[in-house]
Amino acid sequence: MPNKEEAEGIAASVAGSLVGNKVADKAHLGGAGHIAAGILGGIGGASANKEVKAIEADKLEKSLEDAQNGKRVKDLLARLAEKLSNNEAASTPTAAETKRDVPISKLAKKLPFGNSLDPGKYPGLATFFVFGFPSDLPQYLLSKYCSEHGKVQSLVLNHDSRCGFITFQDRVSAEKFAESVNSNGLNRNRKTAGLLELSNYPMRVCFGKQKPLARTNEDKRQLSALVNKVMKQLAEKDIK
Repeated sequence: MPNKEEAEGIAASVAGSLVGNKVADKAHLGGAGHIAAGILGGIGGASANKEVKAIEADKLEKSLEDAQNGKRVKDLLARLAEKLSNNEAASTPTAAETKRDVPISKLAKKLPFGNSLDPGKYPGLATFFVFGFPSDLPQYLLSKYCSEHGKVQSLVLNHDSRCGFITFQDRVSAEKFAESVNSNGLNRNRKTAGLLELSNYPMRVCFGKQKPLARTNEDKRQLSALVNKVMKQLAEKDIK
């Protein structure tokens, strides 16, 4: 049986051993904590890098889309300008036809060729002037597109004159239609009539009050020539 001094020595030895073990455990846990923190930090860094790369990829994709869309618009406008120039050359008026330009000029001034699709400039209006479409445009194509944005009250197209009017039943539908044309990727310049292409049939659209169109065959032919000229001017202006 150990005496008092020996017992105290044994107790001190055991206590020292326990303290040493605890210190060692803490040191071990501290090392593990540092390792865990490093792993978590690595995971967080990898996640952040993925997010940055995803954002950069989205930006690059949008940049490529914009470039491709810009090229598409320029190609379309260039083709339009060339085709319209050929049409203009093929329909040079004779002296007799020039004399009849006066009534057509008056009619042209009444038609809203210079309007745009800005709703703020035409409050309360639910009618659009559409012009420049090829004479063989199937009417159902335009009718279907219009009806996707609201109820159409009337659609009047004069294929010989290559222009007409679209009237919606309410202003809300008209504004949806205008925004759809404006945001179709073909209209960076929103100060003029919007360019719309349906199944390779190009045309221009703008807000405008409905007016009487040409009636006689000769007036229709002359109005068509005028429409051709306006379309060419707008195409050349937008392509710059």
